[in-house]
Amino acid sequence: RNNNFIVFTVKSYVDPLRALAKEPAAALALSATIRQRPKGIFYYQSMGVVQTQRALLEYLDGLVAAGGLRTWRGVVPEPWERRADDDGTFAFKLDAEVQSKEAW
Repeated sequence: RNNNFIVFTVKSYVDPLRALAKEPAAALALSATIRQRPKGIFYYQSMGVVQTQRALLEYLDGLVAAGGLRTWRGVVPEPWERRADDDGTFAFKLDAEVQSKEAW
């Protein structure tokens, strides 16, 4: 008999971003998570476009500031300021393609 098992669950929440207006600490946590996410994960989750990242983080930062909390802006590098090969996600080619498209 083997009792060496680990069980974990994943629970996804689907709420509109505007719901975070009532929870500035949750908006802060989400913005911190997004800012610290490896670039390869952005592409995996279809968030590799810089305009999308900027818009989302600006919105979250606005909610955080309106709630009287300090944002993560400037505490860690913004996602678009990092290169994929710096965080080890092996998304170099995709990152280079997106960067060249956005330069147009």
